[in-house]
Amino acid sequence: NANVDNKKAITGANIITYNLTEKDLEKYIIFEVTPVAKTGTTKGSPMSYITKTVVEEVQYNSYVKLGLIRNKSYVEKVAKILKRYDGVANVVVKQESNYYRVYADFIDKVTAKTVLNGMKKNEYIVNYYFYKK
Repeated sequence: NANVDNKKAITGANIITYNLTEKDLEKYIIFEVTPVAKTGTTKGSPMSYITKTVVEEVQYNSYVKLGLIRNKSYVEKVAKILKRYDGVANVVVKQESNYYRVYADFIDKVTAKTVLNGMKKNEYIVNYYFYKK
């Protein structure tokens, strides 16, 4: 709740970045940072921040599939890169006959085009297609 009466640590969430998951829906998220000196053992006081509202489910409304390729490890690399972007979810590699394809959901077409055109510019992908679920 907003008073943080029942806060619990999120397993594995002790790194610089944390991606929200479905388990975080309808919950407040708190992050705490404890400054540490570059040398020596001096520690600062922990500082916390709590979200102002509960985490709400994001609606994704643009669905993309990337072109076919035979090299599974390369397709997995492309999928891993896509997962790093905000506004992208449900990134999946699927085998179709002797080829592999990446599917991804985007929050909107603008985000999809921005991310994917950047990936084309960097020569990670050649093409992409929008489709309806």
